[in-house]
Amino acid sequence: MIEVIEKYYLLFMVYAILGWLMEVICKSIEYKRFINRGFLIGPYCPIYGWGALFITLLLSKYTHDPA
Repeated sequence: MIEVIEKYYLLFMVYAILGWLMEVICKSIEYKRFINRGFLIGPYCPIYGWGALFITLLLSKYTHDPA
């Protein structure tokens, strides 16, 4: 059980950080200066983490389906 929680926590954090990084890079290119797109203290945006978690959980039953 602990391994499953750790796996989903790491999945959440990795995608939250990658999503924040993607937004910061895109907006920095657009406005030619650093813009922090996160609303929390730290380099992560939880909406990307939750999205990755929900997609992973909802599509996990199709892992063995070739289509």
